[in-house]
Amino acid sequence: PPVTKVPEKSGPRHFVFHPNGKFVYLIHELNGDVAAFSYEAKSGAWDEIQRTTALPEGFSGKPWAADIHITPDGRFLYASERTTSTLTGYKVDATSGKLTTIGSVPTEKQPRGFHIDPSGRYLAAVGELSDSMTVYAIDQSSGALAKLKSYPTGKKPNWVEFLSLP
Repeated sequence: PPVTKVPEKSGPRHFVFHPNGKFVYLIHELNGDVAAFSYEAKSGAWDEIQRTTALPEGFSGKPWAADIHITPDGRFLYASERTTSTLTGYKVDATSGKLTTIGSVPTEKQPRGFHIDPSGRYLAAVGELSDSMTVYAIDQSSGALAKLKSYPTGKKPNWVEFLSLP
């Protein structure tokens, strides 16, 4: 496969494919960037089409981005940032692959992991320094997150997984 060059010391961390298979979204741990790429499956080539940030407006500290997930229908993308303990949401244009920032919401302290349920209606986030998990409803028209409830998890949670039980 081809090589994709990213900015030095940006710390590429995790990426997700859009469900349509035409785009890839990459979060950079060390600068808080979220990069959108077009994806060509036959060659495996990624071409950057946009770069935005997971940092909330007005942030001036040291970024420490963590995780990135897209809803099953591909309409919304979310990224977590540990320094600010926030989740940032984006609306995804299915034609161009480009992102429009919805906004950031506070979440568990030092959020490392989060996930979106298979229906695309809920997002659950854990914080390594919070010992709890918060569940949010995803507004199906805007993508905005609304806090529903927090649950105790035990010490230092860092991963969320949704399971379908028979």
